[in-house]
Amino acid sequence: MSPLSPTQGLLAFGLASLVLVLLFLLRRRSVRVVVPSLAPWRRSAKRRVNPVWRQLLALLLQVAASGAIAGALVGDEQVDEEDTRPQVLIVDGSASMAAAGRMDGVEPWLRGSEAGLILARDDLQVLAPPGASLAQQAYALERLEAGLGLGAVERAVQVTQALGIRPRVLTDRHLDLPEDVEQIVVGSPAQDVSVDSVVASAGPGLPPEYAIRIQLSNHGSEQRLVRLRLETVDSVLGDSQLELPPGETVAQVYRMQPVEAEWVLATLVDHEDALPANDKAFGLLPTLRPARVWLVGEGNRYLEEVLAVFPGLELRRLEPDSYRRPPSDLDLIIFDRVAPSGRPPGVPAVYIDPPRGTGPFPSWATAREPLFTTWDFGHRVFRGVAMRHLVVEQVSVLQLPRGTGRVLAATDDGPAMVVSDQSPRSLVLGFDLTRSDLPLTVAFPQLVYNLVLWARSDTLGEATPGGLDASLGLPVDPEVGAFVERQDALGAWEVPPGSSALTGLEPGVYKRRDAQGEQLFVLDHPASESGTTAQGMPAPIRSEEEPEPPGRPRQVLLALLGAALLLVEFVVAPR
Repeated sequence: MSPLSPTQGLLAFGLASLVLVLLFLLRRRSVRVVVPSLAPWRRSAKRRVNPVWRQLLALLLQVAASGAIAGALVGDEQVDEEDTRPQVLIVDGSASMAAAGRMDGVEPWLRGSEAGLILARDDLQVLAPPGASLAQQAYALERLEAGLGLGAVERAVQVTQALGIRPRVLTDRHLDLPEDVEQIVVGSPAQDVSVDSVVASAGPGLPPEYAIRIQLSNHGSEQRLVRLRLETVDSVLGDSQLELPPGETVAQVYRMQPVEAEWVLATLVDHEDALPANDKAFGLLPTLRPARVWLVGEGNRYLEEVLAVFPGLELRRLEPDSYRRPPSDLDLIIFDRVAPSGRPPGVPAVYIDPPRGTGPFPSWATAREPLFTTWDFGHRVFRGVAMRHLVVEQVSVLQLPRGTGRVLAATDDGPAMVVSDQSPRSLVLGFDLTRSDLPLTVAFPQLVYNLVLWARSDTLGEATPGGLDASLGLPVDPEVGAFVERQDALGAWEVPPGSSALTGLEPGVYKRRDAQGEQLFVLDHPASESGTTAQGMPAPIRSEEEPEPPGRPRQVLLALLGAALLLVEFVVAPR
């Protein structure tokens, strides 16, 4: 039974009181009866104690009990005024709303209303004003499209309420909104596999090659077999199949030869899931260049011939008199039986039998026909080098200040080969190659090859920078502005001074031109949105017809009071 309103409760109390009073006034009167003697009745009348006041007290108790019962039947006072404010439907435009079927849930909530429509992406887009017609709503529905990152729903709610507009929010997750804002939750958990990032670097070796690291994540609850394709704007570089366990992240490294391209695209092909926007990612390719080596000395046929056969290596031979300080992008300089005067070269250097007192580890004595007793084959310089026996005519004993280097080879007389891995790297070989059998062994080419890679830190270039979050936009110098052009698709933007970022861009490859020159950037799908279609949904929908909690304290107390009053009335009423 529906509770009574306060007016209805007061009316019920008044009617009950009127009936009780009338019954009291119209009660049955005494009847005159003639009897032979009044003695028995006089004895009974003496035992009665003021029956009139007991009758009045009983009447008051009945009236009070009816009031308590009427009060128990009255519900909580509510101001149920019709909300006449204009209405608007705020649609969460975060990336997860791009999952199939979620934007389709907007139309049923607009149908039959004159509500406006706001799309909350990284900015607020008013697609239809409050009081919109059917035609305006239909046009607004055509422009609904999920964006990147979390939608600005909270900001949209604040703006609409400040303007006196009643908001309703449609989203695929439960948001922390004011209690008077209705949330309409759509969507259900779905499978999602994402290509998180593509990072390329120049891999070790000569000639140079790319090492491309691709990270993928399976955000769903089932194991997925996916097909990954790596391509440039001009060609497909290769396909591979990967098994992704549920909830796991997998990283794969692929090596490939240089290509005429500035970027690569890793994408999942023949693949369907709830969020196709994160099924691809871009990566920039570093510039591969040959290794640049200088050989300074009177001439060494062994070294020149070995260095000349390495692919991807540019060799320049200099006479000692024509030596000058090398450029900073030189990979390795080899001093053969000479040493620079003045400052060190500032780049990785190898000193072969330098004059006494020169080089980073000067010699202090010589030993003829030495016997090598110590080899440190754990260093990268000796990687793959088979050095079982070495014959030299004479060796210079090197000085090794404490903590300044690492001994790679030594004789009974002291260190004969010392290396320092601190920048700029240096290595000193304390004997003349032409007066040893080392150039005649199979270990010699491998040793020289290792020296080139050691000088370049085992890589041929720095790893390219990772992608930026597309929801944050492309950074721009606010003082000068920039011109931005998309590389993987059509698109160009002129950014005037005053903006610190160009937002609203889709994931892709972009070139920024400003006063500092040109620079390539990769924008990735926001990592915070990957996997959101598989987690935490559906959230409960708040219902307008939720049952009221039973046993309200006020009503229960009034009902008990009414019952107690009736019990007292039963005791005190005259019989």
